[in-house]
Amino acid sequence: MLAKRSFAHLVTFGCLVAASVAGLLALQTPAASAGQTGQTVNPVTPEKSDRTEPAQWVPFAGAIFQETIPDIASRLPEKVVMAGPYLRNEQGSTYQRLRLAFKTRFPVLTPDIGTLFDRPTNLTYIIDYSKRTVEVRHKTNDAESFGTKAPITREEFRAFHSSDQFLGEHSIEGFQCEGYKIRNAKRKNQFDAEVWYAPALNFLALRAQYRLSNGGQVNVYVGEIQIGRRVGPEYFQIPENFRIIDKEKD
Repeated sequence: MLAKRSFAHLVTFGCLVAASVAGLLALQTPAASAGQTGQTVNPVTPEKSDRTEPAQWVPFAGAIFQETIPDIASRLPEKVVMAGPYLRNEQGSTYQRLRLAFKTRFPVLTPDIGTLFDRPTNLTYIIDYSKRTVEVRHKTNDAESFGTKAPITREEFRAFHSSDQFLGEHSIEGFQCEGYKIRNAKRKNQFDAEVWYAPALNFLALRAQYRLSNGGQVNVYVGEIQIGRRVGPEYFQIPENFRIIDKEKD
């Protein structure tokens, strides 16, 4: 049986998954995987693509949506849906904020959480707006760029997914995307996620489905993308008067 505390942790983990896939991403109909949307998939190999990816970061403003579905066996079959803005600036820094889309019967540990990845410093800030705290993370799981200041190239992207299963191509939100089943690092015959990337957006993940070790599932998707839309610098700054938690310095 999954305790309420574990359920809250599951929701928190889902929020952070969305960031890292920019989290490759980070993401969208509350459908399971992109392969289940009914859209036509073009099963070509990635080597056949001669598409040129942008060499600079593509700024955008959009929306990120996430649903966390616990395992039915947990006796907590309540789906939790969170949504909010998803932004990227010219330096490649990203900001997203996830808030509960509707009330839940069970308590959620992080009902309002933001994730700021500051690319120039390679630091990630987990902003808990409910507790008014900011947790500093010095190591990034930013799979879209490996934490580098420049966007990844097509060659780097292929190398990163060399052990994953290519699913083909299809259009999402008007962007041609490439899908992969992500292989488990320890169990080579097991796939833990399905992710669809948009090369024109520096390989941003627009659809992602993650299976959790406890049997649950997290679906993340990005939509309403407006390329070139610039927002105020305050989105890419730590909120004032929030308590800073930096375990490497404490």
